[in-house]
Amino acid sequence: MKHTIISWDCSFRNFFHLIDAVEKQNYNKSEYELVFVEQRTREIADAYNHQFGLKSLWDRYQEVRDNFNFRVIYLNHPLAEPYHLGRSNNVGLEIANGEIISIMDGDILIHPNFLKCLDVAHYEHNAVINLARHYASRPVRARFDNWTEGVIDFDLCLAECPDTDKPIPRAVNNKGPLISAPREWWFAVGGYDKHRIWATGISRLGQDVTTRLEIYSGRESLALPGQFCVHPYHPAGFDRGADLEKMVLSIQEELIIWSRQNREYSHRKRQYIQERLYKKYQWVFNANISGDFTILTHIKLKLQKVLSRMRIRSA
Repeated sequence: MKHTIISWDCSFRNFFHLIDAVEKQNYNKSEYELVFVEQRTREIADAYNHQFGLKSLWDRYQEVRDNFNFRVIYLNHPLAEPYHLGRSNNVGLEIANGEIISIMDGDILIHPNFLKCLDVAHYEHNAVINLARHYASRPVRARFDNWTEGVIDFDLCLAECPDTDKPIPRAVNNKGPLISAPREWWFAVGGYDKHRIWATGISRLGQDVTTRLEIYSGRESLALPGQFCVHPYHPAGFDRGADLEKMVLSIQEELIIWSRQNREYSHRKRQYIQERLYKKYQWVFNANISGDFTILTHIKLKLQKVLSRMRIRSA
């Protein structure tokens, strides 16, 4: 099998547009598969989507399961277990059959020729491939207060994106929409780092694994030429505290810099550094993971002092 596409969730995603987009690829259906890994139970995941009147991952799976190679895995982690997309993606990596493995956001729209273009990019560049993204700033043919009834269509959603005049760059900062690499590269770097320091809704985990794949391959990651994805409008999702978010991203950036400076692609080699940082800033990560930002009322002065000492880098 040529391609495995892995997507992930933790009972927070509003839509699963990637399912339809993968099903409609202009590509031999025996040569690709979609693996969707949900961290929680099916019951928890179903309840989240059904509260909005939306179809759940299982609902969508039942609709298209016979049309192409599609598997859904539930890890059945309780709500007390922190969200961690790396854990979900690593399970997908373990069971993937494809020669090229692509980690992708589950709520994006892609062109039917996406896989064909991805083939060409890997053949010509032999590099990690990412994907430029356009984000729709409003629901299509719906109001903001009934966004769940918006029309989902690649071209119509694209028309609601404010940045469509920008050319596709050589490389992208946001690695979330796509991280694609040969199978052996993923296993050489050990997949995603599963440390709790990365268990946050807003993180640099995609940047981290891309950086380590770059180090292993000796090649710069590239945006897929001539292709981009469209992210339809939806408002429900993570809500994180801005100051805590900056601190988390800054700490994670230090780990990425260490990997780059030491040309080390194995995340296991930096565990001692992660443990030291985690113990020092455990209160930051616990607040970010739990979403309990009332803590800021009590640590405001401490937070300001720490932020003034840290190198705050833009996301």
